[in-house]
Parts: sequence; structure tokens; C-alpha cells
Amino acid sequence: MIRLLIRSPSTAGRLGILDLKGRGGCQFSGLSIRQAYLQDVTLHRANFAGATFDQCPFAATFGGVTSVAFSPLGDDASFGNGQTLATSDTAGGIQLWQMADGQQLKLFKGHNSWVWQVAFSPVHPMLACGGQDHQVRRWDLHLDECLRVLTEHRGIVTAVAFSPDGRTLYSGGADKLINVWDMEAGRCTATWTGHQSWVWSLSPALPGQWPH
Repeated sequence: MIRLLIRSPSTAGRLGILDLKGRGGCQFSGLSIRQAYLQDVTLHRANFAGATFDQCPFAATFGGVTSVAFSPLGDDASFGNGQTLATSDTAGGIQLWQMADGQQLKLFKGHNSWVWQVAFSPVHPMLACGGQDHQVRRWDLHLDECLRVLTEHRGIVTAVAFSPDGRTLYSGGADKLINVWDMEAGRCTATWTGHQSWVWSLSPALPGQWPH
């Protein structure tokens, strides 16, 4: 048995008690579902299209995985020390996984469609991601919340990368642009042009590391 707090015009926010074991064809599309523990539940042919989830742990993502990133090595074990994997998916989510046992640690939701890439800051407990909704989002791994939504892009954001010192974020995508973001100020400080098609990958380097 699992408890679902379902809000819809037909249920008027009542608490429903459902036994989903062995059932198929469950219809949850368009509903708001809160505090449902679904890690041990097999949902055969369940329809969650357009549903929203609040405080609902899952065993795995509903969508396809679009990118992966390992947490950086460092002294701050609270955001990985190389033992945490971040994944992004086609359902608009970002998951953090504990590599030692494969357990999901956190689920972040904010984008309304595909999240194309996710990246760890190399020095701060922070994630950045770029989405189908033209947004770049910055997540605080201690507070478990989105600190900023960056909206300068005019197309899908397919690439994000931090500078090695963590002070700058770079993003690129379908608008053929690379935006340079000051992380402390949360604003775009430069836009680089010249590409004739989508920007798919970024790899910043520290000053002095460029080839001569």
C-alpha cells in the first residue's frame, strides 16, 4: 500500500490509499502527487504524463539519461569527493547517485523538459544544468534548491561547463552562442559568436593552459 496526496478537481485534494501491487494501467496524468514513496513499487503501464511530484523518492528516472558527471575530488565529502554521480534526463530531472551502493541521494526538478547537460562546480557544492526550455539553472547541493535561473539563451542549452576556479560558467546551445556567466553576480558578462550550428560541448581552461 502507498499513500498518495493527490490534488485534482475530481479529488479536491483528498488523501487516497492505493494498492498498486500487481495492477496495471494506473492513470495519474495531470495530477499533483506529494510524499509518495515509490522506490519499492513496480508500476506497470502507469501513466504519469504531465504529473508533478513533490517529495517523492523514486528508484530511477522515468526518462532517458542525457548526460552524466562525477563529483570533483576534494575535501568536502558533502558533495561527493568523487563518489557521487549526477545524471540528467528527458523528464526534466537531475539525480544524484551514491556510487558505493547505487542509491539515489537527491532529485532536483525545475526544467519543464529535457535537461541536456549537467556539470559539477570543481570547488563549490554546486551543480549547473542546461535545458530544452532555453534555461541554465544553478543548484546549491547543501540547500537542495535552485539559486539562479539564467535566461539569456534564445534556444535549447546543450552544453554547460565551469571554469577550473568555479567563478565562471560557460553555456552554449542551439542559438550558436556561448554565454559567459559570472557566478557571484549571476549575470552574463560576455557572449561569443561565430559558430554556424549548435554548440554541443565546452571545456574551459585556466589562463596559461592555452596552447601557443
